Amino acid sequence: MKKLFLLFKILFNTTFGISSLRYKISKNKSEILKIAVIPVILILSLSPLIAGYTYFMASSYEILSISGNQGAIITLGITAASTIILFFGFFFVIGTFYFSNDTEYLIALPLKPYQIIGAKFGTVLASEYLTELPFVLPPIIVYGIKSQANILYWMYSFIGILIIPIIPLCITSIAALIVMKATNIGKKRDLFRILGGIASFIIIMAIQAYIQRASASGDIEKITSMLFSEKGFVNFVSRGFPPAAWISFGLIEHGNIKGLIYILLFALCSILFLIIFLFSGQKLYLGGYIGSSEVLRGGKKLQEEELYRKITHMGRVGAIFSRELKILNRVPVFFMNCVFPIVMVPGIFVMIYFTGGNEALMGLNSLVSNSSNMFIPTLVLSGIGLFTVISNMTAATSISREGNLFFVSKYIPVTPKEQISGKILHSLLIAVIGITTSLITVTYIVKFPLINVLLAFLISVLGAVIVTELSLFIDLFRPYLNWDNPQKAVKQNLNGVASMFLNMIWVAGTLFIISTVNNIILGYVILIASFTLLSVGVYKLLIAYAKKRYSEIEG
Repeated sequence: MKKLFLLFKILFNTTFGISSLRYKISKNKSEILKIAVIPVILILSLSPLIAGYTYFMASSYEILSISGNQGAIITLGITAASTIILFFGFFFVIGTFYFSNDTEYLIALPLKPYQIIGAKFGTVLASEYLTELPFVLPPIIVYGIKSQANILYWMYSFIGILIIPIIPLCITSIAALIVMKATNIGKKRDLFRILGGIASFIIIMAIQAYIQRASASGDIEKITSMLFSEKGFVNFVSRGFPPAAWISFGLIEHGNIKGLIYILLFALCSILFLIIFLFSGQKLYLGGYIGSSEVLRGGKKLQEEELYRKITHMGRVGAIFSRELKILNRVPVFFMNCVFPIVMVPGIFVMIYFTGGNEALMGLNSLVSNSSNMFIPTLVLSGIGLFTVISNMTAATSISREGNLFFVSKYIPVTPKEQISGKILHSLLIAVIGITTSLITVTYIVKFPLINVLLAFLISVLGAVIVTELSLFIDLFRPYLNWDNPQKAVKQNLNGVASMFLNMIWVAGTLFIISTVNNIILGYVILIASFTLLSVGVYKLLIAYAKKRYSEIEG
């Protein structure tokens, strides 16, 4: 077990970049500020969702306290976190266990399979705490404050938070081991990752649609009944996954010996699942890993003439554009996180339309039908188009996606200006596709006039140029290049969050200010002119900074 813990320490260090952070801080104290700013931005970005979830928990506590079942809010938080980890953790586990770059080196070391997979499990577990906390902390805090719980409750809560993800993560890890051992999925891992991402999106949409149907009237009691009734979500999951109920009972009964018994029972069950997982890993891991690093070859062989024509007629900016496009399409994690979001916004509108009908979009329909000049509705439609661009991480991870091969970009005969221009064109292509699909979808549902759709498209595209440039600025300022798994370049890269937060502020602020202009033509002229001038100004600043920054980045 000593080797397992030592390996976990090394993998934890490399996964979260602990040594790198210490080195940067020792060389430049201002790095502390950079490190502190990103989590603050992340918390502020998620604060509306967390606040709404906390409010729901507080309201549910009051409703359930009438029948003495207020402890069910803890069960809801635990079952929600366990369910998310159980389903979505499957794809994360396979990516970490089989497809990360360090696996082939670890296999060659004098380590037993259970030691490798145990250490990797530890890093996944550490990441899953970030998934667990937003679901579990609000109900625990609400229950503790409203019930005036004693110190024992908070101690049990801390222990529970540490061990809650273990069982669902063990279950999904064992399932991953069996799947990789029994199938040839490794050789088709690109397809698997794309299908996995699509499946995740469908599940999220299905859950959202289920809740949407029940909450269309905005009745908090109806939602509470749906979740906590005898046939509701909480009891359904609790019956299928008893440990979720054990930890809840342990916290609710913290004042007597029953609480301690439930906590110990949950801890022992977690240890048992860990042992089963490590035993399964020892037997199945190597067999499943063999061949998982291979990818089936595809495509056609180019003839000499065709190859020459492609090379000579593309140009340097075009070559960078083509390279970015190929990298994005060939790496499923990049594709899912950068391309897939452009269909997410239209998908949300379609889901709202089919689950809530016209009532769900009554506000937007009313805005269009009651507006005399369509100026405000056009700005709202532009905001929807720009939100599609802002939620896209293509530009915000453009430098980071190059990883440890960034040194190639420093030495190829292509200037930083040409490289940045190619990246901007590539990101704008994705953005324009996203804007087009969003505006077409919303226009079909709400029936906007064509002239206003075209104006919204123009405003959205001009705004997308600025969003793309600012996102590239952020990634150029703080590129995340030291990753050994493509997932880390996008999923553990906070540049995307920082970019989203910054762009949401300036886009929302600009559209709000313009909406106060009384003269419609003047409003459109000011907005289009300011977006055009700003895009040119930011581009010049970006190119000037890129010329300086490219030589400074160590990749």
